[in-house]
Amino acid sequence: MTNIIRNNWFYKGHVYVLPVYTNPEMIWYNKEILNAFNITVLPRTYGEFFDLLKVVCSASDMYGLHIDVSSKWYRRWFDYLTFYAAASGGSPYLDMDNEAAFFDQEAGIAVTTFFHKLFAKGYAPKFEIQDGFQKGLFLAAIKGAGDIVRTKRIYPELKYHIAPLLVPDNYPADSPIYTLAESKGMVLFNTTAKKAEAWDFMRSYFTDKRDSLWLAITNYLPVRDDLLSNSIFKLYFEDNPEIKRYAVTAAFSVPLSITPHTVQIQTILNRELWQPIIYGLKSPLAASKDANSAINRILRSGS
Repeated sequence: MTNIIRNNWFYKGHVYVLPVYTNPEMIWYNKEILNAFNITVLPRTYGEFFDLLKVVCSASDMYGLHIDVSSKWYRRWFDYLTFYAAASGGSPYLDMDNEAAFFDQEAGIAVTTFFHKLFAKGYAPKFEIQDGFQKGLFLAAIKGAGDIVRTKRIYPELKYHIAPLLVPDNYPADSPIYTLAESKGMVLFNTTAKKAEAWDFMRSYFTDKRDSLWLAITNYLPVRDDLLSNSIFKLYFEDNPEIKRYAVTAAFSVPLSITPHTVQIQTILNRELWQPIIYGLKSPLAASKDANSAINRILRSGS
């Protein structure tokens, strides 16, 4: 875990959270639809994906990518910011040390343009369809490992491929594809009444046995460097090959940017970027720049 914390969990030179689990996002493709169109090679880039949608969506009553169109602030973790992680090669979308956001840079504009085109072409509806992918109304959907168990329970007949996220057309062919991972951890507060006892518990928690039990009960990946090499997880992944697919990509997963302004930032992202591109109210460039400017003001004001 040391390398994971060193690379991803510092906030202004300090570590405030000990990560417990991670839930990377990947893309699911409906296997039945792929077979119906004799598709054997999945797309890697935005351009390849749109070429595929021209075939599938034009020939059937089918949407391309299931996207949550709601304006709930936390939902952007699971679409826009997830795709940002892939487009940027795992780079953060915020620099808290220098109080700067990067949504108006190359990766951010590419992601905004991708989603804008999806809505403009009608490949994604401007209204929510609950479980639309599971019901066979979409070719693809952005899903985390946590969706696997629920889908298996409610839609046991659904067959799907799990693939990496899509990347811009100019993304290096030999570079790994990153993703964003919703992650949760333990925090020790200044106001904790029994700090020594709490710290003893936190240190004792992170063991092979506890992590193995956590994975078996929750099906969420513990934050570790050795998920695929430690024998204690071997039987679990043999029984759950779909979740193992997420464990493979965990090495290229980045956590959410750590900031005390999360709700404000993502509320602005919804208002200035997400909702305008859904309804065609702004160009991708204007939406990216407007969101970035407003978020920078929040970061630099400290309020």
